[in-house]
Amino acid sequence: MTHVSSTVSTRLGAVSLRSYGGGAPPGASETMIALPGMAALGEPDWHAVASSLASKSLRVLLPLPHSNAKTAPSVFEFAVAKTVTGLCGLLASNADTIREDWLLDIMPDDGSKVILAGFSWGGGAACRFAARYPEKVSKLVLVSPDVQHMVAQKLSVPTLLIWSTRDPINPYFWTRRFRGLGNITLQTTDTFGHEVRADHSERIRKWLVGEG
Repeated sequence: MTHVSSTVSTRLGAVSLRSYGGGAPPGASETMIALPGMAALGEPDWHAVASSLASKSLRVLLPLPHSNAKTAPSVFEFAVAKTVTGLCGLLASNADTIREDWLLDIMPDDGSKVILAGFSWGGGAACRFAARYPEKVSKLVLVSPDVQHMVAQKLSVPTLLIWSTRDPINPYFWTRRFRGLGNITLQTTDTFGHEVRADHSERIRKWLVGEG
């Protein structure tokens, strides 16, 4: 499916956005927001999946955080860095705000919940947002997310977790960070690589409709 490119205003400045599908009357459609990995400088990581999943009743939004220095990925957001700096007391925390608050500015105008997805760095960002604002997220779709154990354990929304046992970047044993959560569906692949694959779209589609 083709997409429409635009720029949206957020509290952290303008962010480029790709939109796929949509067009159904209010109340008859859902919105999915998918966040990319650290190195998504060219074709967005979720492009193939968004093109496959999008329909009149499912609008898929791909914000491009790299288009704005204030929303772009930072090495200090990796789970290891956050844990170490947190233990050393180097990060100031504010319970009322998180860096991902700019996502609030691209949520549906009618206040409806969104399906939030994220890959690698984007998976960590999606987890932090869903943990902070569970009332705004209906479902969470994660592909090899880089997320702290303490954040993963705060998730309360239904979550699809897709992970390769041969991921060379974010190792499969990180799935243990989600251990004990009753709302997690773990789907394992054995394909080598660290990426959002086009064939993930069918896994996601089935899970969204309760078949996976």
